[in-house]
Amino acid sequence: MELAKQNNEVAVIGRLKEISEKEFKEFLLKEYHKLLLKNGQNPPAVSNAVMITNELYHNLKSIWPGIKTEWISSAFENGINGDYGDFANISYRLMVDWINKYKAGMKRKDFAISEEPMNCEERSTFVLDGLRKRNSDIVKLDKKGKEALKRKLNK
Repeated sequence: MELAKQNNEVAVIGRLKEISEKEFKEFLLKEYHKLLLKNGQNPPAVSNAVMITNELYHNLKSIWPGIKTEWISSAFENGINGDYGDFANISYRLMVDWINKYKAGMKRKDFAISEEPMNCEERSTFVLDGLRKRNSDIVKLDKKGKEALKRKLNK
């Protein structure tokens, strides 16, 4: 877990599984209030806001325990800017939808079907395994086929 100064307040940076439950829920509550303010909505009663952020915390813990706080902030920023479509009011369902769309976008950008984007070592292994498979297919070709494939690849 890492702490960073932002606008005279301490922001929590890290993954859900690395941050205490209390800190993560406080982070979600602040993000929720930011969204409401940016959308021009009045904040709900404290008990309702706490209930929504608790529900969001437990949902994230079960579906994406490796999520980073900055990914949540980015998902909400993209959503409030309209990148995920039009919306009227901020709700629990909308926030979950934005997080899911952010996650899906990460998977497409990283071409990996995993819970989190691949690190460099995993990506290298993934690419090398693909190349090895392709090269083993080349070995199975007869002599004319190999030569034709080599000519095609060298163009």
